[in-house]
Amino acid sequence: DQLKFVLKNIVRFIANNTNGNVWFKLIGFNDDVFTIIPSKIITKENLDEIIERIDKMYADGSTNIENALMATNNNPVISNCHILVLSDGEATSGNSDPNELANLVNPNATNSFLGFGLEHDPYMFNILAGTLNSSYFFIQDKEKAGVAYGEILYGALHNRYSGVVAVARNCEIYDYKMGKWADKLYIGRLASNDSKKYHIRKIDGANDSDVHIDILTEESAVI
Repeated sequence: DQLKFVLKNIVRFIANNTNGNVWFKLIGFNDDVFTIIPSKIITKENLDEIIERIDKMYADGSTNIENALMATNNNPVISNCHILVLSDGEATSGNSDPNELANLVNPNATNSFLGFGLEHDPYMFNILAGTLNSSYFFIQDKEKAGVAYGEILYGALHNRYSGVVAVARNCEIYDYKMGKWADKLYIGRLASNDSKKYHIRKIDGANDSDVHIDILTEESAVI
């Protein structure tokens, strides 16, 4: 029910806040992978049809996250592609090794892993979210779900920079995914007016005036 709630709010927002330029595809997975909604542009005119198909989903069979991740690599990735993987359980069939499954995460897309309730596997989703351009959100209840999908939608609809990297000069920046201090941090994509906080520490002996961070994109320096 929480998963349906989130999906319906996502498609409602897209239908009411975009100009018919967002493609949407929904696939389900248990032991197998199957298409629920084929690729189509979300509009106000087909919103009710999409919501009706979402409402008809039901839980059945095992949870094969391996097959789900493989399915995200089957189709060519278009520009500014966002893949959301939503699950409320642990992998009960297929490969369940998080480090091996991480190799199946699509590197050409922005990936968001949404874990619902206390029965999903947070360790696995953390590992999957450690890949490039990926993030993990824990959704405990419907009331707090808006924070997660709101951030995802904002990043998807207002993306401005890709391949962003922070390079530390005479200091170190904390790599929160790897859990260590480093001289470089891959940030990935940034949306317009996005606000993020990072921890830095000065290298011993460096002058304050020599400490700075270069923010670079794939094309050129931003700051």
